[in-house]
Amino acid sequence: MMLFVAANGLIARKLLVKGISGALINFINFFACFVFYLLFVFFSGGQLVLSFVQFLVVLSMSVFFDYLGNVFYMQSIARAPNPGYGLVIMKSSVMITTLLAVLFFNSEISIKSVLAIAVILFSATVIFLSGSGKPKREIAKNWILPSLAALFCFSFFSLAMKYILGQGIDSKVVLAYVSLILSVMFYLDVRKNGKIHFYDLSRGVRIILAIGILLSAGVNWLFAEAIKAAPNPGYVGAFDAASSALVVLGAARLFKDHLSFGKLAGVFGTIAGLIILLFWP
Repeated sequence: MMLFVAANGLIARKLLVKGISGALINFINFFACFVFYLLFVFFSGGQLVLSFVQFLVVLSMSVFFDYLGNVFYMQSIARAPNPGYGLVIMKSSVMITTLLAVLFFNSEISIKSVLAIAVILFSATVIFLSGSGKPKREIAKNWILPSLAALFCFSFFSLAMKYILGQGIDSKVVLAYVSLILSVMFYLDVRKNGKIHFYDLSRGVRIILAIGILLSAGVNWLFAEAIKAAPNPGYVGAFDAASSALVVLGAARLFKDHLSFGKLAGVFGTIAGLIILLFWP
């Protein structure tokens, strides 16, 4: 999942640089993912039927946690004096998820795991804030609340995913519903902005979008499988935070982005945190 998240982040950056809106990227990705999961469930002989309570859980976590989490996250990025601040707060949701999972699911937690997650979060903070340029002179004072809202949205989305998959539902079925709901939400966003220009996209951009669609389908499925299998869903969030190290290295190689000493130190710190989480007895 960490590898797919990093690759998908680089694809998204490439598309944004080419002027494709984030709402359009999300709509195309989620709608394609819905078709992919729907066909997968159909040909594998699965059932798409959910109970009323299960559907309400999926609907709620899709709209209130995943979609609104992304909306709040974008607001925090736009308003913060430095975009790295919002990223740091969002990634820190891993600690909230880890602690709440102990309360709700009696999930595993240990001093080693908390130490590893703390190292990863600190390293991610160094990566996001090191060499990111001077803060804006005009600072919007209302960036902290949407950042905190995004933090809790993403934390509860992971917990809700853990709960619904614990009911024995196939992850592809859950993802089909989530992808459909989110594709509708982002389609409405695209329509609201009056910008639907998919057929005007160049062949090169369409190829990049196709690769992004495959990566998105892989990210969502691997995320769900990791959440279901992990002794604590917060550990999956730790790998998500660690993906920032791969994005930094990939961006430096592919886009010639500046790789400062601070960012490189953050990369090595992230690796150290993963080693603690995975291999320290």
